[in-house]
Amino acid sequence: MKGLKSVRVRNLRSFGNNNSFIPLKKLNILVGKNSCGKSTFLRAFPLLRQSVQADTRNPILWYGSFVDFGDNNTAINSSAKEVMFDFDLDVPVMEGADIIDRILGGFSDAGCDKENTFPVVLTLGIGRGVGADVHSRVKLVIEGVTVEVVYKESAVTKFALRYEDFVIEEFSGYAVASKGKLIPTDFSGSNSRKKNKNPYLGGDRVRSSFRESLADFILSLHHPNKKRETALTALNELAFKPKSQMGDSLIKLFPEDKIFNDSMQKARDEISGISFAYMVGAHLHKILESIDKVLSDFYSSVRYLGPVRASAERFYRYQDLQVAEVDHTGSNLPMVLNSLNARDRDKLNVWISDSFGFELKLANTGSHYALSIREQGSSEFHNVSDMGFGYSQLLPIIVSIWLENNAKNRFPFERGLSSKKQLVLAIEQPELHLHPQLQHMFGRAIAKIAKLQNESNFCFVLETHSKHIIDAIGECIEEDELSNEDVSVTLFEKNGDGYTETSLSSYDDNGYLIDWPAGFLSP
Repeated sequence: MKGLKSVRVRNLRSFGNNNSFIPLKKLNILVGKNSCGKSTFLRAFPLLRQSVQADTRNPILWYGSFVDFGDNNTAINSSAKEVMFDFDLDVPVMEGADIIDRILGGFSDAGCDKENTFPVVLTLGIGRGVGADVHSRVKLVIEGVTVEVVYKESAVTKFALRYEDFVIEEFSGYAVASKGKLIPTDFSGSNSRKKNKNPYLGGDRVRSSFRESLADFILSLHHPNKKRETALTALNELAFKPKSQMGDSLIKLFPEDKIFNDSMQKARDEISGISFAYMVGAHLHKILESIDKVLSDFYSSVRYLGPVRASAERFYRYQDLQVAEVDHTGSNLPMVLNSLNARDRDKLNVWISDSFGFELKLANTGSHYALSIREQGSSEFHNVSDMGFGYSQLLPIIVSIWLENNAKNRFPFERGLSSKKQLVLAIEQPELHLHPQLQHMFGRAIAKIAKLQNESNFCFVLETHSKHIIDAIGECIEEDELSNEDVSVTLFEKNGDGYTETSLSSYDDNGYLIDWPAGFLSP
């Protein structure tokens, strides 16, 4: 996926503290016995969607419109004090200072139009408690630099910056100035260990403080007569680049200073690393804003379909609503179909017929809708309530898949943005009440859809017990209808202590499962 490469949950229900990251690919299959953590992991996707889309006091909305985890006290593993969500992602950050710093802080506009991508691991932790008593924690690791912020609502109780084993700064007393969608993105207040020398920056004292700390560090490597203002002026030209480029950037700022250059020759890596750490602090707001955007864009795009889907009714009450998304129970399916124009309904029917062997019709009787199905070989449509439970369970899934896959065609005014739109389809047990043949057809259909998508903006997350779906995906790989590199298979099991453990399997290029425990799906 675009930006987000892999995820991990820790201390959430049956998950312990030592779990592996699970990679995100086009097609992600979660398998394992009942009550071993598959559903908990999958439901973390709609959990984070409802969290980024709501204005909450704390980062996570445990009970919302998609899933209900109770509260943080019931969601956290009974033996733990904190639940953690971990994200491995690539984050774009502009090199130069932002416009406020340039106007009020006197910083250069160097690099303001250039962008670098940094690998980041972010941990969002939420402790026990209720309301204002909940401590939250954000920890990010970027090229050997660790930033950790512990906060309770808007009050920051700990702010720590480290480079490898060096503690660069550690203090408290700041406040959350901007809480973002999922994580805080900026802080205000004064570092009690330093006097802020730029009264104009106000809420931006955090970044100013780290700039001044960097100046103090660089001055310690110069001749004692070096003026502080001279160093600060030079460092205002320093752009935020990867650590590997920091040494060259510093030397360019002080090319004639023999003492400084001698210091760089003796301890270039250490000086570059510590300087990079201070620059992370100075640009932390931009890093956090970028992380928050990557995560909020990803989780806002989640479409979730749960295992308990609404039963078919003979008639549905007519509502003149424009509905673009099937809800997680599928209960609004008739309204979604009614929102399609005739051409799109025809396209949907062609796809359903080609992929699953039946046709779907929505009849409007004036005050009610009726859903009917015609199977291949039959000349008549029959009300879906007369066609068995399986169709009512399958229809919300396949219609949702088609809707999201064809969104750019249904909304042409969004075409300019369509290549950037992300889509995450999280589906629990699509095989429920389906005949094995339909399970097999479903597996082939999602494999074909996955092949057509851009890897950077699309993924299925599928929790299943169905050998038929798993085998169908393998067949598509064997027939070159899907690359094995686009599929992730995660096995969920409980260890002897009752904690969920995960391991990775995969398909080879012939469609055979590898690293697959013997009898894993057998009775």
